[in-house]
Amino acid sequence: MQITYDNSFESALIELVHTDGLAPLHDLTDWEWDRVSVFFEGDKTSFVETEVGTPLAGITDTRSDYLSIRGNLIVFQLENRVTKVIGTVIPRIQTNYDPDGRRSYSGRVIVLADPRGYDNCVLQDDKSSR
Repeated sequence: MQITYDNSFESALIELVHTDGLAPLHDLTDWEWDRVSVFFEGDKTSFVETEVGTPLAGITDTRSDYLSIRGNLIVFQLENRVTKVIGTVIPRIQTNYDPDGRRSYSGRVIVLADPRGYDNCVLQDDKSSR
């Protein structure tokens, strides 16, 4: 599995930030997935692999205990299998504002412009699906 940098996905995130918008994350993708996990430069590779449930051969650096990417590492899964791994630099997708400290979300997650005005996006559960 390789990290890809998807220009159309990143452009859609940038558009959300600049318009203070929000959208189901599914609307910004054209591949199948039912779970997404978001990680950051400096996260421990063991944490990433535990959260995703599988080693990410070719993505996590075996010479280091930490992710050495700029920005985000976004892992999409379908039925517990990794389907796509995307790196984004700007805007960053923040998850550390989640009160539960989660890094993984269901396929019903919404992405929105950071309400504090930073040039970032935030993930939140679609409360209408509960």
